[in-house]
Amino acid sequence: MKQLILLFLGVFMIGQINAQIVNLNPDPNGDPWIAGGVKQFSSSEIAEMDAIPVLQLSVESANRTLPEAVDNSTLQYWPGIKLQEGASCAQFAGIYYTFTYEINRLRGLPSNSAERRYHYKYTYNFLNGGINTGTNTINGWDIVMENGCPTYEAFGGDYVSLRAWMSGYDKYYQSQQNKIKSYNQIMINDEDDIELLKHWINDHNEGSSTGGLSVFYCETSGMVIEDLPPQSQNAGEGVVVEFGGGCDHAMTMVGYNDNIMYDFNNDGQFTNNVDINNDGNIDLQDWEIGAVKVANSWGDWVNEGYVYVPYCLLASQHPYGIYHGRVFMMEASAEYSPDITYKIKVDHSSRCDLQYRVGYGINSFAENPTETANFSSFNNQGGSYPMQGTNNDPLESSLDYSYIYTDLILIQFKFLT
Repeated sequence: MKQLILLFLGVFMIGQINAQIVNLNPDPNGDPWIAGGVKQFSSSEIAEMDAIPVLQLSVESANRTLPEAVDNSTLQYWPGIKLQEGASCAQFAGIYYTFTYEINRLRGLPSNSAERRYHYKYTYNFLNGGINTGTNTINGWDIVMENGCPTYEAFGGDYVSLRAWMSGYDKYYQSQQNKIKSYNQIMINDEDDIELLKHWINDHNEGSSTGGLSVFYCETSGMVIEDLPPQSQNAGEGVVVEFGGGCDHAMTMVGYNDNIMYDFNNDGQFTNNVDINNDGNIDLQDWEIGAVKVANSWGDWVNEGYVYVPYCLLASQHPYGIYHGRVFMMEASAEYSPDITYKIKVDHSSRCDLQYRVGYGINSFAENPTETANFSSFNNQGGSYPMQGTNNDPLESSLDYSYIYTDLILIQFKFLT
């Protein structure tokens, strides 16, 4: 006997975010190098980060012999270096670079066209308050996990405003085919964590022939970049030898190289087994050999958009390393098709006062939902602007309800004001 389900959608009224951005490019006529694009985390948000599942080394990956170097930016799934607009680095790293690579990797498609590159402004424009402020990569991944992500072709190319929300049911339905399945983190404390990260980069922690990308936060204000010495592989290319110690920017790890070397204590040697910081311990902070290859979103910066970051700067204990030693990675869905979607058209003068919520009732006579849920998008977001952000037209959108309640049968729809 089929269960009778009554679905509800409510648009609820309520109340809104902030960060300081700065252009670090000393050339006033050059591409803007925007820092401040990562939202400053409250204690509750750090607790939420702590709850992100930690990646565990799989048996399949553990049985793979790691090569000395891997560079996933040479694969067809990599969309290439691009310049971010505004303070969008967290979404640029998480969506344009990482999601584009990961979903095309699963589908075996090159990331070489507008219909195969995924738009960072889609998630950024939900999260930036309409005022070009810092965001969090994980919040963007939540949006894509729940309701998908549009391509550049669907969303409108490079010149979409930083306030624009996409309109059109068909565009949202197409976007709902492009989803994130899950995400994890590695907290880098020791050599084993570096090995796990390398397994992810090499074979996606699954013994695959291709590996994955990952995102991290860092402080680029105060960052120090030097040239690799003649003794190092890729001598003369740029290497970060110090971050600012805080959190104002997001970047993407695309590879690693165990033969990158930098002499941090200027003793003329390159070692991983000497206490170079004189703290009485020999640990990851003392390593002078090995680095990850990192892609930035500042256009033609350092090595044509890339730089090396030594393994020692990944250590959570390092005072001038990446933020909290955290590295984030995501799994895309190769194929997905929603079973239940809402088609919603809303006209309102202040979209940040609205919250879309959906739910179901146990029978067709219910006045209120038995259970409700809200989404990571359309959730008191986008600033006090009309629905589309750039004009006064109503916004037509869609929500994938089957993401939340996969076993429900749609019988009847009711709209609550």
